[in-house]
Amino acid sequence: MSNHRQNNGQNNERRSSRVSPLKHLLQILIVAISFPFFSTTALAEKINLNLANAEVLQYIPGIGPDKSRKIIKEREKVGQFSDIEQLLAIPGIGEKILQALIQYGSLNEGVSTLSEEMKENSPSN
Repeated sequence: MSNHRQNNGQNNERRSSRVSPLKHLLQILIVAISFPFFSTTALAEKINLNLANAEVLQYIPGIGPDKSRKIIKEREKVGQFSDIEQLLAIPGIGEKILQALIQYGSLNEGVSTLSEEMKENSPSN
């Protein structure tokens, strides 16, 4: 009987290891779908990190409601950012998010409020 239990345990381990890659793929898809939908307008223009409101900042991958509030709070404390690396002083922003801020953000130009097209394509609609 103990042999049967051991074999049954091994079979369960094999089954779970076969499911694991599929489960991992599903998790990746869920995360990818969870990111805000980017309209062509949002991708065509960078987001102005010195002027953007919290809602617009959340169009940057990795920036959610909490980080967007922290960015605005830091901006209010220090004034406009002169160097994008100043954002590293914000808790929760590391090199990975800094790279997204560099790719999708700008200190001098870009979107600061949602256009009507962006509102229509917003994940909440």
